[in-house]
Amino acid sequence: MVSKKILGVAIAAAFASQGAFAALNLNGTPVPNKIAKQAILSSFQVGSTGFYTALDGGTASTDFDVVSKLGAGLTVDQRIYIRVNLNDNARFSAQVQTSDLTVTSGQKSGDWDSDPLTPDTLANVNGTVDTITQGGAPGDQYVVFSVKPYPGTAFSIGDTATLAINQLSINGSDVGVEVITYDQAAYAVAGLDTNKLFRSGSKTIITFPTDGVSSSTSAPQTVTASVDSLFKKFAGNNTTAQFSQLYTTVGNYSDLNGNSISLVSITDPSASVVKYKGDFSVGTWSVSASSSCTTPTALTLNGAKTEGTVTLAVSNTKAYLCVVETGAAQIPVATYKADVTYSAPATAVFGAASPASDLAAGSIVRDGTTVLLPFININPDYNQKVIIVNRSSAAADLTLTNLVPDAAATASSITAGTINLPAGKQSVLKSTDLVSITGSAKGAVTLNIAAPSNQIDVLFQTTNAQGAQNTVLLQNDGGKFGTNNN
Repeated sequence: MVSKKILGVAIAAAFASQGAFAALNLNGTPVPNKIAKQAILSSFQVGSTGFYTALDGGTASTDFDVVSKLGAGLTVDQRIYIRVNLNDNARFSAQVQTSDLTVTSGQKSGDWDSDPLTPDTLANVNGTVDTITQGGAPGDQYVVFSVKPYPGTAFSIGDTATLAINQLSINGSDVGVEVITYDQAAYAVAGLDTNKLFRSGSKTIITFPTDGVSSSTSAPQTVTASVDSLFKKFAGNNTTAQFSQLYTTVGNYSDLNGNSISLVSITDPSASVVKYKGDFSVGTWSVSASSSCTTPTALTLNGAKTEGTVTLAVSNTKAYLCVVETGAAQIPVATYKADVTYSAPATAVFGAASPASDLAAGSIVRDGTTVLLPFININPDYNQKVIIVNRSSAAADLTLTNLVPDAAATASSITAGTINLPAGKQSVLKSTDLVSITGSAKGAVTLNIAAPSNQIDVLFQTTNAQGAQNTVLLQNDGGKFGTNNN
């Protein structure tokens, strides 16, 4: 009877939507806006300048805005000058207006000169931004505002300035901004650091992650090939064993217009190529949108059956990797990984998303004993023995797989069939009875023993023509060699 087992790997389109960012407060450690690198397409470049236009067009239209404290206590009615600098990666791309800057005083209108014991009940007052002293034109990296306080009041250290940055020219590298407060226009225009009242320090307001996509996995699961069936089937019959789910997530990033990344903006959701890597030498492999593996799509395997590819719609909630095994051959111990290559989006808003590589996709283990003999030598000058002690209360079958010959060999094969290891007994096997190697005498082979590893000891002994002997303990989970640990 054919037994269908499902090694499920799900591709989940879990794309998070982005909410609008608030204005960045330079007084602390602001979290910069993130524009996905693949949003910087050459077709968006402004002329041949190497710069691109970024619009603050998010839901709240405050994505690029910055807030800074004035950091200076001054006398009543004293005017200040606020200079805003962009770093070399950005320019103003539209004329800055006086209305783009708002200065808020901690004093209260109508209550600023009253008894300090009287509770303040009125709103904060604003300073008046009456002129732009210099800068702020398209192509400029700085702007200087002239600001006077509410009549009869003075600016204090905790007062704040908020600049609404609506449009920038950027070159695809991190954009930084700083705010400096001066009490004289000449110092502000010159941008002198020695004559400042306060400087916020440069903070990053926009970053450009390499990709707007990050791929991760859920906790990969392990499927066990049952020792009771000589590793020819998984534990249990007709069970669904889901290895893991692969999630493709979109970060909290936007395009140059402040629009959130979505599935269709980074990929063509109708087709993406998934490459699975592992041992596909046993069984018939396919991918299905159903956990029962109905209407499967065949996995295209390479010649060595170590890679299998399939084209999937990434909008599918789940895509299960399935194998049908007949029980005719041992299921290999294997670890599976997955690579996802995203197809380019249909729109021109974004470039292609970067591929995701080596995503964990589960593994197959055995509940028996697997031991590698790494130095088989069938040269007649050597007498090699594999000594196996089965300390369990039941007989166990031994089979050999994965003969790896020496590079000089022209042919190799495993000549031994299934070998019975009696319960509570020691078995001695000669290398020449286990394998055949032509063109060389050396190789390696794997022992598969249908018994728990804590009940099996394996000793490998070599004696040369001169009588010199070398003994290596390869498997001894039970303690002292040969000791019954039941």
